Amino acid sequence: MRFYSEDKQNKVVCQTPTPGKQPTRIDRWKYDLIRMHIHGVLPTDGKGIPFKDLVRLVGETLSNEEKSRLVVGISPQRLLKV
Repeated sequence: MRFYSEDKQNKVVCQTPTPGKQPTRIDRWKYDLIRMHIHGVLPTDGKGIPFKDLVRLVGETLSNEEKSRLVVGISPQRLLKV
């Protein structure tokens, strides 16, 4: 199912609570995908979920295709001892 656009010009500005830090711009389809999954894991009653568990819970709901699309072109940071 394709519910997102690959239009790279369609960006969302994500604000940060860190004073002085510039906001990040991400593709609208990524924003919409993660937002949909966050809403899917949030309970409507009870105590809610701890923020620290949000990444794990959302990750468990993403399909393998969605996960692979989110990490295209991203590689882990590499460190060297100098």
